[in-house]
Amino acid sequence: RASASLRRTVLLLALVLAGCAGTVQTTHKQEGFGREDLARDRLAVGGVVLAARLAADPGALPPQGVPSDDPLGQAEAWTPLLYGQLLARGEGITIWPWSSVRDACGDSLLAVALTATARTGVLQPVQLAPLAAALAEVRYLAFARVDGDEVSLHEVGPGIVQNPQVRDNRDPHAATRAATLKTRRKVTVTMELYDLAEGRSIWAATAERHQDELYDFSAGDSEGESRVVAEGEPVITAEGRSLPAPPFAKVLEDACGALAERLLQKPEP
Repeated sequence: RASASLRRTVLLLALVLAGCAGTVQTTHKQEGFGREDLARDRLAVGGVVLAARLAADPGALPPQGVPSDDPLGQAEAWTPLLYGQLLARGEGITIWPWSSVRDACGDSLLAVALTATARTGVLQPVQLAPLAAALAEVRYLAFARVDGDEVSLHEVGPGIVQNPQVRDNRDPHAATRAATLKTRRKVTVTMELYDLAEGRSIWAATAERHQDELYDFSAGDSEGESRVVAEGEPVITAEGRSLPAPPFAKVLEDACGALAERLLQKPEP
């Protein structure tokens, strides 16, 4: 058993998770609006939800541990990721967490706003008015929508894995052809910032982040290394191996970080 375990370790090796990369683009910004405006008033986080078209797509990936038809459940699970990224960059800015927004608005009103965000992405003045009344102490309110969650498999390139027998000097020329596979997860998130006093959107941006995980294994190996995968996470099967994709929550958090960085960037001196 020990030799079999060692063989699996040598021939199927999950390499270090690569860092996230991607893009962020500001799609809308009110002229003159900036970080200093947020510092003068309160900012609240209304929620992060899955786009309705993704939730309705039978081929789409199920969100980790959260029903695709439960916007309140999604917001409860995912909004702390956005809030944490805003808080980390929001020195001098008062930011309300989602729990405070939920307490002030109630589930019914908040569910309507989250559902509208999932369906259309942008709330209209008539939809913002009851939120403004419930959040009288807050001027700015942010909602975010997951517009994409894609997992793919790529072959990076062939390689050579030295046979373990080499260590025993029994077959110094033995080598095994190996392949390197890469699982990639790409998450796209759009955030909309509303001015509740004016009843309209004043800033919007879209961030795309992807993360890779590399696997080296022998093409002829029939054994695979088992790994614990979070419920709801996709697992790609390649030549009999189960290769987990990077976790959704991690890539989502990085996308939220890119949006927070763009929204709260400090003016150049």
